[in-house]
Amino acid sequence: MFFFLILFYFAALFCNFYDVFQVFGAYCSTRWCERNLKDDKGQRQAYFGTGETFLFSLYPERAKYPWVGMDSSHNDSRVHHSAELFMAADSKMITIGGG
Repeated sequence: MFFFLILFYFAALFCNFYDVFQVFGAYCSTRWCERNLKDDKGQRQAYFGTGETFLFSLYPERAKYPWVGMDSSHNDSRVHHSAELFMAADSKMITIGGG
């Protein structure tokens, strides 16, 4: 049901009200249908997404957890492709974030 509702939207905002003491969520910048796209070898993409994806907390403390990505102290602005993948999912799990 989850994917049926949001599969083709370009951005999704999740909020999880775990209990009265924890509220957190994620902004997902890529469509979830991309989890079914195949790479050049015909394999389904395990991870996808962009650095615009971030996690957040609303309660007990408001915080945003963005991609730390590139270290600004380096002059090299290139980032390996695997460092830019933030979302994964299958029929049993959803993963958001990177590290």
